[in-house]
Amino acid sequence: MAALAVFSVLILAGLWLHMSRLQNRIIVVTDRAILVLRAGLFAWATPSAEAPLARLPRETALGPLRGPYGSLRLAGEKLWISFPARRRVAAADAILAGSHRGRAGV
Repeated sequence: MAALAVFSVLILAGLWLHMSRLQNRIIVVTDRAILVLRAGLFAWATPSAEAPLARLPRETALGPLRGPYGSLRLAGEKLWISFPARRRVAAADAILAGSHRGRAGV
């Protein structure tokens, strides 16, 4: 019984350590800029600070994603993109590529 309690405490401590190291980010792509926002640990779809962590020019390409976990480097940070959001990254880069083709013909 005591061993189970110790084991449970160790598991919970490990989970807490892992969760405390997570830093969720929200990437917002507009027609003018790319913003990197800090997100909450549990409310990961809600920005947790008023000011963006980084503001990048829209000409910045997000992809291609690297590795099996879909990582990219943005604003000096290595970010892992969730599986459902990978299509959005590809779409943002496709729009960027299309806008560059349109400018080349002008």
